[in-house]
Amino acid sequence: AKMSKVLGNGHITGVDFSEDAVQACAKRFDSLIRAGFIDLHCANVAELPFHPGTFTKVCTVNTIYFWPAPLEALHQIHRVLKPEGTLVICFNPRNVMEHQGKIIHHGFTLYHPEEVAALLTEAGFRHVQLYYRKNRFGECAAARGIK
Repeated sequence: AKMSKVLGNGHITGVDFSEDAVQACAKRFDSLIRAGFIDLHCANVAELPFHPGTFTKVCTVNTIYFWPAPLEALHQIHRVLKPEGTLVICFNPRNVMEHQGKIIHHGFTLYHPEEVAALLTEAGFRHVQLYYRKNRFGECAAARGIK
């Protein structure tokens, strides 16, 4: 919803592995979908159903924990980005997530920010930078890379 307000002439494509999440978003953003600002897909990040060079920007928030093969996923994101396209991965670092109790024992892989930056570099992203910001859990991080 926040992205759509600053979209300008762009378009938002949402992808989630969960059909339930895609259906919930379709219901929530029905008017934006009907207006042509948003389209949604149920897909695995390691098998993105888009042509090479489709997107100028990719942003993902709190999803990297669930990717079984993060390097494979990053290669897919790299593939669907246009030259000079930007990827931003937002997440809570390992030292923050370790204090979230039992929830992190259910399919989570925790990362230090430097590990995420190294994955981006290994996947072929350039000019990789890390950013930090305080949030209600303590601190969140973002890794940014350019194709």
